[in-house]
Amino acid sequence: MSGQVLKRVTYLGLAIERGTENVPDDGRYYITRHGEVINSALSPTIADAYLEMAEESILADNPDIKNPRDLINKEQAFNDIISVRGASRAAARAKANQRGGKGGRGGV
Repeated sequence: MSGQVLKRVTYLGLAIERGTENVPDDGRYYITRHGEVINSALSPTIADAYLEMAEESILADNPDIKNPRDLINKEQAFNDIISVRGASRAAARAKANQRGGKGGRGGV
């Protein structure tokens, strides 16, 4: 069978499949968890909604499961803050260097 997996949530084992070895090739979109069908729909939009609901349900039942993307987002936010602080310090140093020494920019 030459089917397709339209979307995956790898850390939870969820996927939207169509015509793969796990699901029949009948034109429907199947939401699977670890290869087992948990729901199906005729529209990819509705299948996507079912996938999101399944993801929310699994995370609500297992609060200890962390989304790896959240960790990446937190690290990126931290790096952005450090970058902005570094840029403002560099600008302050550049401004201080323009002032010159004892007699101002013209020198003594």
